[in-house]
Amino acid sequence: MTAAAGREPLIPLVIGVTGHRTLRADADQWVSPLSDVLERIRTRLPHTPVVVLSALAEGADRQLARMVMARLDAQLVVPLPMPVEEYVRDFVSGQSQREFHSLLQEAMGARVVGGRVHDEPTARNDRTRRYAQAGAYVVEHSHLLIAVWDGQPARGPGGTADVVEWWRRGAVPRDLSPADEPRQLLPAETRPLIWANPSDGTVTVAPRAGSSDPAWDALDRLDELNADIRGLLGSRGGRLLARSGRALAGNAESLDPADGPSIVLDRYAAVDTAAIRLQQLEHMATSAVYATFAVSLMLYGLIDLITALVSFHVLSIPAIALMVFWAKRRRVEARTLDYRAVAEGLRVLYYWRAAGIGDRVSDSYLNRHVGVISWVRQAVAAVEVLADAARDSQQVVQSPGSTWVSTQRSYFSARRLVAHRASRRFALAVQVTSGLTLAVAVAYATVSLRAVAAGGPWTGSNSDADMWFQAALGFVGALAVVIEAYRKRQAFDVLGRQYALAERVFAAAERRLEEGSWPVAQVLRALGREALAENAEWLWMRRTQPLDVPHS
Repeated sequence: MTAAAGREPLIPLVIGVTGHRTLRADADQWVSPLSDVLERIRTRLPHTPVVVLSALAEGADRQLARMVMARLDAQLVVPLPMPVEEYVRDFVSGQSQREFHSLLQEAMGARVVGGRVHDEPTARNDRTRRYAQAGAYVVEHSHLLIAVWDGQPARGPGGTADVVEWWRRGAVPRDLSPADEPRQLLPAETRPLIWANPSDGTVTVAPRAGSSDPAWDALDRLDELNADIRGLLGSRGGRLLARSGRALAGNAESLDPADGPSIVLDRYAAVDTAAIRLQQLEHMATSAVYATFAVSLMLYGLIDLITALVSFHVLSIPAIALMVFWAKRRRVEARTLDYRAVAEGLRVLYYWRAAGIGDRVSDSYLNRHVGVISWVRQAVAAVEVLADAARDSQQVVQSPGSTWVSTQRSYFSARRLVAHRASRRFALAVQVTSGLTLAVAVAYATVSLRAVAAGGPWTGSNSDADMWFQAALGFVGALAVVIEAYRKRQAFDVLGRQYALAERVFAAAERRLEEGSWPVAQVLRALGREALAENAEWLWMRRTQPLDVPHS
């Protein structure tokens, strides 16, 4: 089999294929229009590598796998319904067996997903069930499904018609899922289906490939992430990637690049580095917007003294709007948040696989968070396919539980302190500027009252002093408004509470591991789900406070 995951640490588009075993020799009118659809997919997603999931059953399965591999330069992953020596017994001829072995040699990975790996399927209904499990695996792990289907009802359980039905429904039958208990009560998000009908040669794409449907938007987000990763690889990002990898796994250099944990680690480092770069850009944009806003308000307060400042004040308003427009157009904040969420999912996946936990991270989010992390789940699921297709880890990661718990507890402790200090500093700044505003107002009132007591008018007896007092009031008041707006925007108080809770959770997990009262895998499962929930809550909170033109 070929090398595991390609040279670039990109997250692939996973295309599942299914189709009838027997097709008429002249029923190939669908091939040309399907090739056109594949070309449109390549044009739409130029930065994203492709993995094709195929059980390599006889007939359309193999034909589709070869087409996707040829047209999209895709790598092949084979979810086997049973061990190879048993599987080939179902092929009709020696030529079919040789074709299967040839394609299997080209695959980047294969794993048995039907039943338990070493069980021998005996009864016919057992073999049928295993084929259905392989079809269910394709449905659960793909971003997009290509089906060669005549539109007729299923001729047997787990056939092409069933696979298409499960895809449209967004869920596979409970008895075909490997999970011990159902995690996602809600059906999966709508994903694109490409249906080639061999009866009339038509190819239907739903939703339409050129549309802005959420199903295709999710794939656009994936391509955007891969474009950002490629941009990093062309600069000094290589050193930053290595730094992110070491932060997650101190022994990163000792990992075998063909092992599942290493494949996850490479992609975590790439996504984490892209998130850090964008976070820096987002911070610069936010600081520039609020700094310009502060200057605009201050200039407004000085207009009575220096009339020429009117022009600068007027120009600052469109300048703020342009900065906000640029940040939203480039999706700086949205990409930062999404990449942080993908990185957290890959962090959990890395430690789970390093500890030998085979649970699906992409199915471990809470149901209420599904709408918040829709394409994030799909990105994590794609890396799960790569990791699960790779060679099993040979204990290359020492004490993954202890490493994860200690590093995360330290991280959340440090972030809690930073958030609390920032909150106190900005609260103090608001109090100081508000106090200064009050002091200036009292001084202004005192001077005016004295002028009245001396027999002069309330204003106008000393117009210069009057204007300076008004300018000072506007200047200090504007500063107080901007500081408070920035503090609310950054949500230091909320973040501090979230970090404190996460620190307590990881500290409790650390005690559990030290005591040995719980199995390590059980602690890490609970910890992973807690980390995913905390990250989704943070993402949800930040999305409710997008960067916008400040109001005063």
